[in-house]
Amino acid sequence: MRFNGLRHINSILLPALLAAAVFGTAACQQSAPEDISGSAIGVATEGVAPEVLSPEAAADGAAADMDAPMLPEGVTASADPKADARAAAAAAAAGGSADTDAAASDNTDAVTAVDPAPYLAAHNRWRANFGSPAVTWDATVAAHAQEWADHLAADDLFEHRQGGPYGENLWAGWGANFTADDAVNSWGNEVRDWDLTCTGGISDCCRGGWQNCGHFTQVVWSTTVKVGCGKGIGADGKQVVVCNYSPPGNFGDTSPFVGGRAPAPAPTAVVNEPTVVVVAPTAVPANPTMVPVQPTAVPVQPTTAPAQPTTAPSQPTAAPAQPTAATGGGVFSWRTSKTGIGLAIPDSDSVVYNLPVTRTGKIAAIGVGVNIKHSYVGDLALILSHPDGTWVILRNQTGGSAQDINETYGKGGIPVSDLAAFNGKPMAGTWQLTVYDLAEADTGSLEGLTMNFDYTAN
Repeated sequence: MRFNGLRHINSILLPALLAAAVFGTAACQQSAPEDISGSAIGVATEGVAPEVLSPEAAADGAAADMDAPMLPEGVTASADPKADARAAAAAAAAGGSADTDAAASDNTDAVTAVDPAPYLAAHNRWRANFGSPAVTWDATVAAHAQEWADHLAADDLFEHRQGGPYGENLWAGWGANFTADDAVNSWGNEVRDWDLTCTGGISDCCRGGWQNCGHFTQVVWSTTVKVGCGKGIGADGKQVVVCNYSPPGNFGDTSPFVGGRAPAPAPTAVVNEPTVVVVAPTAVPANPTMVPVQPTAVPVQPTTAPAQPTTAPSQPTAAPAQPTAATGGGVFSWRTSKTGIGLAIPDSDSVVYNLPVTRTGKIAAIGVGVNIKHSYVGDLALILSHPDGTWVILRNQTGGSAQDINETYGKGGIPVSDLAAFNGKPMAGTWQLTVYDLAEADTGSLEGLTMNFDYTAN
């Protein structure tokens, strides 16, 4: 089937040629495609804050006449993520067509072998975060996946192989050079529909049914030991990713996790080194042995009412949440949230939002919620900086032409392993979220920022 005009898939109406249209299907044959978008996982640099500069000439390879903010070392970005879309629009206006991928246009059957490392790392970050053993790359499984990816791309199809020996996840997108993280994170992000307190299988624990979580469960299925992936490119620039799994997951209505339940609290994702935190219970305080003495006389009431204030005291506009009861072992939870920020994100520029944190303690885990209104999220990179200058990439030009960002990174959301760089550091101080707009023609605003800490007392 050709992806022309609009394609209707499982009651979801999707624009077929959006720059970052993303489709995924879970392993096994009972699944159906779903519209998903992923988030990148970046790197942390100790003790070096991202430098926010005025717009200057773009990096090597940037499009002429376009300025963009300079990113800190360790962050890479496409010089112009919309170049292909502009070329296609210009060619269409001239009555012709543009090749968004020269190799694919010349030969849609060409093998596009993938680099195993990023696919393996992306899978193992998710698996480690949910207590599943790391998987290894298998050349035979990868060749099987590559053959099917080439077939789907060459024939412009999007469907599972029938009767294969492996579990299978599919993903496709247009308009950018997508990475392993884009595909694997889009599958893993289905964790948002999984009840992490549940001990049952998909029918019990997945909100909305099997098709809402099947890709996530296959990625983290604890008994899967091998993975192999392939990527095919079609004549229209469509990129199709196929990952196969051995042994396959999603068989039987059982839990995908070791021991039948996700670790709680969820450990920080570390490639090949799953970390399960065992929290020691706190001692139960002894009950008092004596009943407190009751007063023998009624306290004297004042004869005149105290004067009332003439003006009502001002109320705080956004009081930070109080810490919850200890989760065990002296670990507390605390969050602060700012909404309605309305900070404009300039076109081809950057902006910094400062969030003061006054509560003291040492960080055990951190979650960062970001709400951004923007007409083309593929332009954006997000970097969080600790008061001491340590910084971590939360998102780096993913999502293509999708609009708006409302995501949580780290604790309680999309795994970002490098947020562990903040563990053991003090909470207090002024945190910074830097939003980079790395391409022209679209703007937006930062609307909300939430920081959710697990911490220990100093």
